Parts: sequence; structure tokens; C-alpha cells
Amino acid sequence: MLIARLIVVLLVFFCGFQQVAAEDVDVGVVSSMTPAFSKAQAKAGKKLYKQTCLSCHPKGYFDQVFRAWQGEPVGELFSIMRTDMPQNDPGGLSVKEYAQVFAYILDETGYPSGPDVLLPDDVTFRQWRIQALQ
Repeated sequence: MLIARLIVVLLVFFCGFQQVAAEDVDVGVVSSMTPAFSKAQAKAGKKLYKQTCLSCHPKGYFDQVFRAWQGEPVGELFSIMRTDMPQNDPGGLSVKEYAQVFAYILDETGYPSGPDVLLPDDVTFRQWRIQALQ
């Protein structure tokens, strides 16, 4: 498994952080390279998304955003969301609520969920790079 992870990391690095299709690698490898979030966290985020985000960002909106942000730090996009959104109340959600919304966005853009919750203040979270998985 360690060798498979190393190969995927090298492929991503040498391909300029190009998309790595989920069917090309073991899902566990993809999960280790992407932000961890739970289905329960994404479900809670879906409710918040509908209440605070959907009026400006319709379903499918973030597929385009993730393609445009390909290779950029996930934490940077999260920071913008956390300080600038929602438009009518920037910074108006708690860190936990922003993490739930971001977990929902990750789920909707094709990132695999797992047992761990998204922790946006974790150092590794800021190091992950955006990959348009779908």
C-alpha cells in the first residue's frame, strides 16, 4: 500500500497535479491524498448549504470551481469561503458549520468520504491540493 501511495503521489506531482481518476487508483490511496470527511458531516453540511449557499451557488456550481482551482490548496478555498461567505453574512457561520458545508461540497464534487471528520485547522488540510475528481 505504501508503494502504491508513493506511485500516486509521484504521478500527481509529475503531471502538474492533473486529475487522477478514481478508477485508476485504489480508493484508499485517493482518500489519503484528499481531505477526510464523514458522510454524517456532509449530510449536516447539505442542510446548511440549502439554507445559506444554494441561492447563489446552485447544485453543480463547485464542479466548475474545482476545475478552475485544480492544484491549488484546499485550505485556501476553504479560507475564502469562511471569510467571504455567505454573501449576506460573511463569516456568519461557526467553523464547525463551514467545515460541514465544505464536507458537503467535497462529497458533491466526488471526493470519497470516510470515518474521519473534516478538520480545517489541521496542518495537513491546508497542504492538500484540489483535484477535480469527476
